Amino acid sequence: MPDFSTSITSKLSFRPKKFELILFVLGLCVFAYLVNRFGFHTLLSNLATTGWTFGLIIGVWFFIYILNTTAWRLALGPDGHDITFPRLFRITVSGFALNEITPFLAIGGEPYRMSALSESMGRGRSVSAVTLYRMIFSLGHLLLLFVGILVALVALQLSSSVKLLLVAAGLILLLIISILLSGHRRGVFERIYSRIQRLRVLRRLLERIPVNQESLRRMDELITNAYHERRKDFYGAVGCEFLGRCCVGIEIFLILRSVGLEVDLAQAFFLYLTYSILINLFFAVPYNVGVREGGFYFALESLALPPMIGIYLGIVMRICEFFWILVGLSFIALAGLIRPKTT
Repeated sequence: MPDFSTSITSKLSFRPKKFELILFVLGLCVFAYLVNRFGFHTLLSNLATTGWTFGLIIGVWFFIYILNTTAWRLALGPDGHDITFPRLFRITVSGFALNEITPFLAIGGEPYRMSALSESMGRGRSVSAVTLYRMIFSLGHLLLLFVGILVALVALQLSSSVKLLLVAAGLILLLIISILLSGHRRGVFERIYSRIQRLRVLRRLLERIPVNQESLRRMDELITNAYHERRKDFYGAVGCEFLGRCCVGIEIFLILRSVGLEVDLAQAFFLYLTYSILINLFFAVPYNVGVREGGFYFALESLALPPMIGIYLGIVMRICEFFWILVGLSFIALAGLIRPKTT
């Protein structure tokens, strides 16, 4: 029976250079569309308003991507020894860039990551590696949101309705965190396959896909290994992602300070908390258009700060995103010229 990993990644069987060229061209088209829709002159005017602080914001995101890459490296452990840190950094940034320009669900970068890693790890393990990182990234993000809710409830003066919404969000976050931890403990692929088999409609569809359960078990091994065998690496990876999300709060703090708005770090993190929750609730909105700015508007109003600043804040953050999208797409374009190095 054919290997299940081959079935999963059969659609990624482009030659690397051809696949990267396709992604680069498509990504560049979407990038140009977004910049045109946003307005090139608007981008320049907001850059001028933010001034030298924009350089700091770019630096913050460089540090965030370093933390993302470190988390992935720790999670992979010995399985990633053939992948150099600079190459993993390029794959990380490019994957996030493709996620940013994916209209729905923000998962456009995952197939690229699988394809890029398959050169060194093989197809099956590359699927597991990308799944593992996505889980750790989500876990670090959710933990930051949960801690942020606790800090907001204790440190900020909020209305009763806002506090009630935060408590409800906190309970939902706890549930999702427990599900993710269960995945790290017990694996993902075999459990999903088992559940699909219980559903008649999906079971019939699955019968057309050759599945090797031993292959599923091997793919789950990489996901569970860090939690069971390398607990220190697992906590280190989650910690890096937690710190990376904290840095987004610092980004918001810097932007607001650049226009003379007196905010503290607790307020900046509350702004990040609010818009992040809204973005995840309205994940189907293409490019989060209006959702982020609306989240900032609501959060600033809750803090008795000028709500219209939220529009400016969202615009500057999008400019930073445009910069890193262009960097990520450039890495994809250059990937065919850079031969993978083994360590």
